[in-house]
Amino acid sequence: VFRVDANRNRIVGDCLRNMRVEAGLTQMQLSERLGKAQSYVSKVETGERSLHLHELFDYAHALEIPLDEITSTIGKRLEKRS
Repeated sequence: VFRVDANRNRIVGDCLRNMRVEAGLTQMQLSERLGKAQSYVSKVETGERSLHLHELFDYAHALEIPLDEITSTIGKRLEKRS
């Protein structure tokens, strides 16, 4: 049975927000790169919305960060909470 873990979503969102800020992008600028509404980025960053794998690829491309760097950063943060 699949169950949504809100805390994990918040951790992922926090990591992606930090990466966006480090890239010097606003939510609006990132949303334009993703071809999504600004509210989509906001919901991801607050953990209200989880991402599918293909969306994580889109994030990596839009942030110009290698996917493995994103997954490694998120993985380390998730391990800390265990």
